[in-house]
Amino acid sequence: MKSRIDLYKWEKRLESAKQDLRHSPISESDRELILRFSNFKKISENVGAGRRTRYVHNMMLFAEKLNGITGKTLKTAEREDIERVVTDFYENSGEWNRRDERKLGEGSMRLYLVILKTF
Repeated sequence: MKSRIDLYKWEKRLESAKQDLRHSPISESDRELILRFSNFKKISENVGAGRRTRYVHNMMLFAEKLNGITGKTLKTAEREDIERVVTDFYENSGEWNRRDERKLGEGSMRLYLVILKTF
């Protein structure tokens, strides 16, 4: 069987995302939940490193915003807390864009919410 060439270096990017997660200001329990989610998606659905990189980055940012807006963690958040953060997401999507202040595109916004729902 041929080995696949990792042209875009997704495994390296995933490790970099995990390193960012380790240094993020979120709680240790949130870090563990995000890593378990990423591993679960790999095992259960055979999700590749590229998609899991996106999961780690998006959920890390969501956990940071959740803590900043409500003071809660992913584990302790209730439905109302999640709704507050999602409302902020729609109203201030420029602040969710780490590259610059432009609003996120519809596709990016939709992907954030899909990842959140599967989490």
